[in-house]
Amino acid sequence: MIIEEPEINLHADAEIRMAKYLANIRDKNMFITTHSEWIVMGVTHELNRQGRLRDLRIYEIRSGNVVEVPIRENGEVGTLETITPVREEYLGKIIEEVLSNEQGNNH
Repeated sequence: MIIEEPEINLHADAEIRMAKYLANIRDKNMFITTHSEWIVMGVTHELNRQGRLRDLRIYEIRSGNVVEVPIRENGEVGTLETITPVREEYLGKIIEEVLSNEQGNNH
């Protein structure tokens, strides 16, 4: 079964429910494409909880190359380099701007 972008048009809570649903499908091999950390984390967590983590592989396309993302025995997923650093950089800029504006308003 191939599922492309199951998170489309879903809020974060619905993405988590979708991840749980997908992780509970047992009679099919799945290939899921996603840009959602919630889908990745949710599926990984559910499979780990069910003792089925060995059934999961996560791949990421980085600079045109397919790279397997490590999954630790405890279910922790390695850095999703095309998602996590971009999000963290943007959040850092937002926080810096908010703090800068607050300091400017306090003087």
